[in-house]
Amino acid sequence: MKKNKNNIYILILILVSALILRLILAYHYPPYPETMKDWAQRIVVTGFARFYGPEVQWPYPPLYLYILWILGLIIKFFNVTDPGMKELIIELPPIICDIAASVLLWKTASEKLDGKKALIITALYAFNPAAIHNSSMWGQTDSVFTLAAALMCVFFCEKKYLKAFIAFGAGLMLKQQTLTFAPLVLIALAAAVMPACTDVRSAHDKSCSVSFRRLAVLIAQGLAVIAVMVLISLPFGLTDMLKQYLSVQSGMPYVSAGAYNFWMLINRGWCSLETTFIGVPCGTWGKLAIITVTALSFLLAFLYRKDEKKYPLLGASLILPVFCFATGMHERYMLSGLLMLALAWVYDTKPAYMIFYTVFTLLQFFNTVFVYHFALIGAGDLPQAAVEKALSFGDFAATVCFILYILFKGFRKSKDME
Repeated sequence: MKKNKNNIYILILILVSALILRLILAYHYPPYPETMKDWAQRIVVTGFARFYGPEVQWPYPPLYLYILWILGLIIKFFNVTDPGMKELIIELPPIICDIAASVLLWKTASEKLDGKKALIITALYAFNPAAIHNSSMWGQTDSVFTLAAALMCVFFCEKKYLKAFIAFGAGLMLKQQTLTFAPLVLIALAAAVMPACTDVRSAHDKSCSVSFRRLAVLIAQGLAVIAVMVLISLPFGLTDMLKQYLSVQSGMPYVSAGAYNFWMLINRGWCSLETTFIGVPCGTWGKLAIITVTALSFLLAFLYRKDEKKYPLLGASLILPVFCFATGMHERYMLSGLLMLALAWVYDTKPAYMIFYTVFTLLQFFNTVFVYHFALIGAGDLPQAAVEKALSFGDFAATVCFILYILFKGFRKSKDME
């Protein structure tokens, strides 16, 4: 009992220290651009129905706009005039989600690992430099949908499907990039309605059949979540919201928008999607990459079919290769893969997962830092071309190694089941 109490005290110290660090940085480093603050002020003035419009470029889905509305009202009610305090208030959602993600890691790890290991993995994410830079210095919101995606994976691991659907629906209504994890929903549904088919030897048995009653319940739950999503969107105008949502999904005109990945490595970064590679437009290659990565996730789901805790690993197998090979990637889009890797390590304490977590953390941190310095504050005294090449090669090499590792491990698991 004394040991458990000590662990709780250490956990509180970790979380409070991480929170204070983020708040200090958020106060002293104004975000760039100040889009969130502008949206918060706009929605207080215009209301919901008139928020979406041609003058608002690539706005977020309604759920995050509700959050900004509340923050805008707080700023207005308390007449906050200090610029640093305004920015800190606007950056509270991703900061809080960083801390909540650390709590999620602690809760999950403490149920499976000893207290020391649980504290270490919690601290590694609470003080993750890439997450800190993203939410507290740059003022981006990737931590928010990352938490939703991670909750979805944990709930799928625990077979709490309704909660997982709610987390996925919330993620979609917070930020469009949550769509990357959509294959996990189909994989979880298949595992739920055909549990006997996880054993390849039962493929021709009568026991390997679809549970239509279970499927009907899950579909009803999914439709209920969709209905709530529609209700949330109605005050903004459902047609306007969908139009803006789809425009964001297809509106990035560049092969790579700051992501140091495969495309930066071959000098196709800030190029039009019509730019060719081996005679084929890069935009077409990007779509093929997404299709291939999705197919990879289904293959891995089959190889790891006996592993009920596979969903964070599958999540990492989606976001990390998409970041490397898909087009239209921003520099920040790898972040959610870090939390997925941390959860994968919790469920399967192979050292390789922690190595990949460390490598991808460093790549994401330096990618965002250098883009912030070069593109935003103009620190031109750094060797930009060399940095881009080194980090792009690092991401390409790490992604290929990660894919090969999880495939090798998966094939070995599958062979052991035969």
